[in-house]
Amino acid sequence: MAIKESADQIATTISKIMEVDVVVVDNRLNRIADTFKYPEKQIEIRTSSIVGSIIVTGRPLVIEDKRYSDACQSCPDFRSCDMESIIGVPILHKDNVMGAVALIAPPHRMHDFMKSTNHIMEFLKKMAQLLSSELQATESDQLLNKMHDEREAMLSSIHEAIALINEDGYISYCNSLFFSYFSDKEPILNKPINEILRQGFVDEFLKTKESFIDKLFYYERESKGFDFLCSAHKIGIAGNRQGAIFVLREINQAKPYMNWTQTLEDDYLDSLFGVSAPMIKAKHKVQSIIGSGESALLVGTSKGRLRSLAHKIYLYSASNKRNYFDIDCNGDKNLVELEMLGKENFEPGKIRFAHKGTLCIHSIDQLPLYLQRKLDKFLVSRVLDGNRDFVIDVRIIATTTRNLKRLVEKGFFLESLYEHISSTSIILPDITDNQEDIRFFLNRSFTFYKEKHNCQNLQIDEDALMSLCKYTWTEDISQLEKIAEYLIIHAENDQITMESLNSLPMRSQKAESFKSIDKHNKERIEELIKRGKSREEIAQILGISRATLFRWLKKYNIN
Repeated sequence: MAIKESADQIATTISKIMEVDVVVVDNRLNRIADTFKYPEKQIEIRTSSIVGSIIVTGRPLVIEDKRYSDACQSCPDFRSCDMESIIGVPILHKDNVMGAVALIAPPHRMHDFMKSTNHIMEFLKKMAQLLSSELQATESDQLLNKMHDEREAMLSSIHEAIALINEDGYISYCNSLFFSYFSDKEPILNKPINEILRQGFVDEFLKTKESFIDKLFYYERESKGFDFLCSAHKIGIAGNRQGAIFVLREINQAKPYMNWTQTLEDDYLDSLFGVSAPMIKAKHKVQSIIGSGESALLVGTSKGRLRSLAHKIYLYSASNKRNYFDIDCNGDKNLVELEMLGKENFEPGKIRFAHKGTLCIHSIDQLPLYLQRKLDKFLVSRVLDGNRDFVIDVRIIATTTRNLKRLVEKGFFLESLYEHISSTSIILPDITDNQEDIRFFLNRSFTFYKEKHNCQNLQIDEDALMSLCKYTWTEDISQLEKIAEYLIIHAENDQITMESLNSLPMRSQKAESFKSIDKHNKERIEELIKRGKSREEIAQILGISRATLFRWLKKYNIN
């Protein structure tokens, strides 16, 4: 009974710490402890199974992938079983096999599990030795202290701060990462956990012992701040005694959508700004706020360019190592509210997650008035209703394609909110406002795609380039880039000419939009006729054949 009680305690504790399952079996193939959740009923352990073969051979066993294990494939639960990798060792006592102990990794832990095989194997051997001597110390606190070195080596690769507390709330163990965050160069063992983690939910847990997952809190030490997600689970220690395990993760390591790994582009902001005077002015204004870290309102005609600009402002700022989140105000308003503000006692919103970082609110003109009031209230107080003691330091970048001032006048946008977000306002000029910018982006696109398609010798006629510059571009830079790549792919004889433009796939635009190239062609021909040029000379100047010129003359009704 003593060995079963101790094995259960160890298995449960190790399972919670490492996010793996633990199985302990005696030499009669009876389960002493098992934290694995079977898909239907608990299956019988046979001598041909993985754990059975460890007992039969008396040797450790490592299964990196169940798909390649004969023992696994013969199991009736092979297809529905959630276990992926297994490491097990025999429990030996005076050279006799008394049983086996194994760790089972679920799919999401498989990679880290296999990277730490040597540490895990040594850890399991220690665990087996403790069990084989009938667990001279039966309390989990004592067992875990004896296994400290093995466990610490194994947990050091998990990147989570871990602390164990006894029934009185005092820290009985912590790994090196927890110590590095909270020790302040002083021992923290045998200190109350709520003196280290000064949070209301920690005090509540100590009273109720109700487990919780991913509670958010901010911790600052030596002018450096950390955002943590904290989880706590109660565990049995001995008899009726209850302890607990605390697991803490920094936000960037805990949520996939928070991991921003970006490669900064060499051209800095050139991919969004042209060379005209309005473009250069806007670019300089953007550069000034990048250095200052202040909030801003970005106004333009292209949502895609605005979104890219907002992210670039974050990437090139001094705080780009902190969190970046964005919210699109289009769509279901309940979801927008939940995403922005979160839900009390549940998952925090992005405003809270963005503390010490950047929050971008796209299409802020689409935010309903009741949410505008809530956002405005936050920008005044910098606290949220769920935690009014915590001041949130966040940079707000808002984007819009509408005239917010006009919306304020019509009563569709809150004036006080407009004043808060528009203290620094940047207008992103449209690329169609200036032919100089269109030429810049066209040349940039042609250079890029010529290299990608390995046709550096390709040339574009000046008349064709001028015609594209005069074209009425109805979309953003992406449309221009697609047309540039299309022309390069379909160019004949390494030449893009006026005739090449006739094949452009622009049928999705309104009729009056794609009349512009024809209008330019007609005006160009009429101009050359007035200058006394012959048909042969006109065709040569336009870079087209005489047959194409005859078709154009008929098409444009030019005599």
